[in-house]
Amino acid sequence: MRQLLICFFLLGICSVVSAQDPHFSQYFSNPIYLNPAFAGYNGCPTIHTSYRNQWPNISGNFQTANVSYDMLLGKMHGIGINYQFDIAAETLQSHELFLVYAPVFRVFNKQLAISPALQFGWVYRRLNLDNLTFGDMIDPRYGTGYNHPSEPYLVNNERHFFDLTTGLLITWKGLVAGFAAHHVTQPDEGFAGFSKLPVKLTAHLNYQISINEKFKISPAFIIQNQEDFNSILPSISFKAYGVRIGTAFRSSFTNPDAVIFMVGYQGHGVKVGYNYDLTVSFLTNNTGGSHEVGLSYVFGCGKSENKKGVRLINF
Repeated sequence: MRQLLICFFLLGICSVVSAQDPHFSQYFSNPIYLNPAFAGYNGCPTIHTSYRNQWPNISGNFQTANVSYDMLLGKMHGIGINYQFDIAAETLQSHELFLVYAPVFRVFNKQLAISPALQFGWVYRRLNLDNLTFGDMIDPRYGTGYNHPSEPYLVNNERHFFDLTTGLLITWKGLVAGFAAHHVTQPDEGFAGFSKLPVKLTAHLNYQISINEKFKISPAFIIQNQEDFNSILPSISFKAYGVRIGTAFRSSFTNPDAVIFMVGYQGHGVKVGYNYDLTVSFLTNNTGGSHEVGLSYVFGCGKSENKKGVRLINF
């Protein structure tokens, strides 16, 4: 009976921890993670890196790092590679490596660009069982814990699986719109039994308004859904003489999550940004909020016209 309870406990923990993918506030600094159809967006080879530390004041915080490389081969073949590392509560560790192909088709005198995408790759997850506490590790009288359970673990603490994502990107003048469906095959990620990885649906919209050559405004809107989780992220960014500032607000359909403050610089092929998420949910900001930094570099792109759309100034 005890063995059965342990299995059910692990199944519950794994489903809670992994039911929602890691998220970034600077989504457009992680464009391929947001939507694989962004591969080749800048035309020339581009590298994006990001690091996020969520809730640093609590022991069970979340840390995520992402790095991607993409380019446009010829005039229509966007390709890329994306790697992500994530650790949740010092217990669930994930490594993800994906390849991306995203061709672009230009119509209406090349004013409208349509880019479908396919992303496929490998995911590795590892559960640190030493950080879990089982019922028979707690003294029923004194409440003190034993170092190890009285019975062996009945779970494989490592998982490998194949994952598939599709995307679509449409750009027209200053407008960028897209849709992505992650985990379309819903792979089994369970450690102690079958547990499918839910499909994550993303829709995003960005519009860049050029006041003049030096000053630009860019409102954006992102909405995501993954099983019982949902997220809405409206934002607005301003760029003047290379300096970028912005703000955003993330919430679910029913509850607020965080007010986001952003600052950065963009110029000479470099884009660097920092944001702080001020927690406004019932958790309060005692969590320490969230810190996120992003760095991108475009290699010798100049003013090449062989790109999918406008240069995004969003974070």
